[in-house]
Amino acid sequence: MRKLTIPIAMLITLPFAQHLFADEVTQGEMAGIIRSSNHPCAKVLTVQNSGENSWTVECNSGRFHVTKNSDGQYSVSVSDG
Repeated sequence: MRKLTIPIAMLITLPFAQHLFADEVTQGEMAGIIRSSNHPCAKVLTVQNSGENSWTVECNSGRFHVTKNSDGQYSVSVSDG
């Protein structure tokens, strides 16, 4: 019978890994967030992290600044640059 060995570093970091990626938003979700704020966005081209819970998003229709508050609500504004 073979023994399964798991590096101790994996055991220590595994419980925290889910938290690290919990706030990531997919491009499709980001497009939906922008559209739900009455802005056009058929396709997200790029997403740049602008800080904690803050992103600059380039859609086929323009650039937007998206933020998420402590209650999990998103706010979208048209980006100037």
